[in-house]
Amino acid sequence: MFARFSPAATKESGESEDARVKVYSALIKAFPEYCLTGVGAGNYYRSWASTHGVRNKAGFPLGTHNSVLQVLVYWGIAGVTIYIAMLWLAYRSLPPIPAANATTLALFGITVAMGIRLLFAHQIYIKEFASSLDC
Repeated sequence: MFARFSPAATKESGESEDARVKVYSALIKAFPEYCLTGVGAGNYYRSWASTHGVRNKAGFPLGTHNSVLQVLVYWGIAGVTIYIAMLWLAYRSLPPIPAANATTLALFGITVAMGIRLLFAHQIYIKEFASSLDC
């Protein structure tokens, strides 16, 4: 039942079967290449991910499954610093909690849920994240 939460099972050859472990291992190994300036959003899927082992069994490039890490790979330390600052400013713009009305509390709940979702999604451009800011 809890097999998904345990460390990835390994094959007899020692290769990991879990895609996330493979992605994170490849990104840790390549960290010095992208930490300062990143590899570029267009270059990541076009060539960089495949040449650095961030790909699935069929050879297609994989995302990092974490928006903060994906921004770090795309644009480096400066990009991820700006990204985190924007998330912090968006959080600070919410009305103070505890709220007197249900709408403010619902907005806060949606924002917290989207913040948690950012930790498990590498698509930073999807409508789910923008819709919580439209309210």
